[in-house]
Order: sequence, then structure tokens, then C-alpha cells
Amino acid sequence: MPAPITGQVAVTGTAQPLSATQLGELAGFTIRAPLTNVNAVFVGPATVTTGNGHQMDPGDSITYERIGQNGQPVYQLKPSDFWAVGTTPDRVTWLASP
Repeated sequence: MPAPITGQVAVTGTAQPLSATQLGELAGFTIRAPLTNVNAVFVGPATVTTGNGHQMDPGDSITYERIGQNGQPVYQLKPSDFWAVGTTPDRVTWLASP
């Protein structure tokens, strides 16, 4: 089994990609707003803002996973498809399973 892939990004008032690296097919991945964050962060597409993004309060996480017709995990979305915006010095972390 391949090792998990991780990453994190410091959020600012301008949307930042969760990963600049294009990853191949993933079994799933989790996006987390660390408990150490002070404010909410917002995730979404490249056009994400604090007014239109999915709000993640400190400690929140979202897991994306999909099982294909053959029963094997498959997923089309990747961390690089998501962007985050918020207030410095908050962060967003992610963990992917190849």
C-alpha cells in the first residue's frame, strides 16, 4: 500500500491552492482546519471567497471518498482542485490516500 500524501497551506485574504502538485487517481482525501486556527477558513474552487466558500471552523474536517462500480475506491477530485481563503496565520491541511 502506498504511503499517504500530505500537505498544508497558509491561508491569506487571497485564495491559495491546497496543492500546487497535480496528483494522480486517489482513493480519498481529507481536508482539515487545524484546532490551532483562530478563525474560520473557507474552501472551494479557485474563485473561493469568505462569502461563497464552504466554512470550516477550527477542528472541522471534510473527507472525500468514492467507491467505483467494481468496489474499488476511485475519486476524480484532488486536493489541487480545492482552494482556501481566510485570515493569516490560519492554515488548511490535507491527507490523501493514493
